Amino acid sequence: MIPALASLTTPLLRCLDPERSHRVAITALRLGLAGASGADDPRLAVSAMGL
Repeated sequence: MIPALASLTTPLLRCLDPERSHRVAITALRLGLAGASGADDPRLAVSAMGL
């Protein structure tokens, strides 16, 4: 669903003034309209200095 939505919204955002496009994108993120990041993949875990 999200890739399809991105393919629709990207051309629209590119037609807008850069400042307005940025505000629209930030508002969409704030409202949770962007896809949620999935669970952390344990294969990507990194240990540094014992942390």
